[in-house]
Amino acid sequence: MKAFTMQVPPTDHRIPRWREELTTALAFLTRLPVRAPEHWDAGMLANALRLSPAVGAFVGAFAGSFYWLALSLGFSTLIAAVLGIVAAALLTGGLHEDALSDMADGFSGGWTRERKLEIMSDGRIGAHGALALMLALLLRVGAMAQISAPDRVMAALIAAAALSRAAMYVAMAVLPHAKETGLAHETGRPTSRQVMTALALGFVIAWLALPFGAALTAFIGAGLGGLFTALLAKRRIGGQTGDILGAVQQIAELGALLVLAAMLTN
Repeated sequence: MKAFTMQVPPTDHRIPRWREELTTALAFLTRLPVRAPEHWDAGMLANALRLSPAVGAFVGAFAGSFYWLALSLGFSTLIAAVLGIVAAALLTGGLHEDALSDMADGFSGGWTRERKLEIMSDGRIGAHGALALMLALLLRVGAMAQISAPDRVMAALIAAAALSRAAMYVAMAVLPHAKETGLAHETGRPTSRQVMTALALGFVIAWLALPFGAALTAFIGAGLGGLFTALLAKRRIGGQTGDILGAVQQIAELGALLVLAAMLTN
């Protein structure tokens, strides 16, 4: 995940704190031209990102709306799924997809921890990164097309996007920093209370979108995807970087979508 700089107007201190934190999370995780603090410190950003499941729900609803619109215009579920994912990527700037490809390149191309980190910091995409990204996108398209019904696809995207960003936030808290520089290190470490807030918010959003059983299954799917990625990162490079956190989000989202595809198919 590449360096991030907020070029936004100064914050109006009359804005309620929760709204300020939500706009900070939106500015950090999307390309929306929202107002957020011009300068932030680690504690502030780590606190604001506990609302990332809400941002994820918005991204999921945005993608689901394009899927629904494409179907209503007569496109197939396959084309509609691709258009939905394109819409989400434009909204987020492909931030986490880029992180997934960087992690794949680093883990497959480096023999030492230092070399893996060096490759992950390189802005160029390699063959393994491109392959990982392509396979992840194909699985997301396939899951959406298999669910098929636009209302169910919308619900699945909202739930998966919210839960996966909660998983990313948990990884921020539990994984040590793999290096002493970079975006993840600057962001800081969430507290246990902040982690519980993010998990609760992610699950409540999923439960509002889905029946309880499906929401719980999606929660487990996202958790397993995030846990797999976190354990792999701990083993390969000793902890987290911005790219690892983005990859956790991508694989957690994929885990949730795949289990929902199996449950919600007509």
